[in-house]
Amino acid sequence: MRAQGGAFRARIPVSGDWIVPQIVILPLVAFDRHGHRLGYGGGFYDRTLELLRATGPVQAVGFAFAAQEADEIPVEETDQPLDLIITESGIVVPS
Repeated sequence: MRAQGGAFRARIPVSGDWIVPQIVILPLVAFDRHGHRLGYGGGFYDRTLELLRATGPVQAVGFAFAAQEADEIPVEETDQPLDLIITESGIVVPS
């Protein structure tokens, strides 16, 4: 497969079949039991999830340490919720 250089020197395929993920794993700084998350401030995952969810169902899964759980995370209109949070203490299914 041929690839070309892209942003941040990432290799991007010139051609090929594209897939649309049904599960996206998201990094996070903090989360709450409602499925809200604090990310790293760029909004990249929220925008990507919004686009993916417009085409069909996509599960957003956050991986975190249990100590990263907060009582409440502030939410903005553009924030996309998590469907599942996995920690070393167990799985959190947002309410």
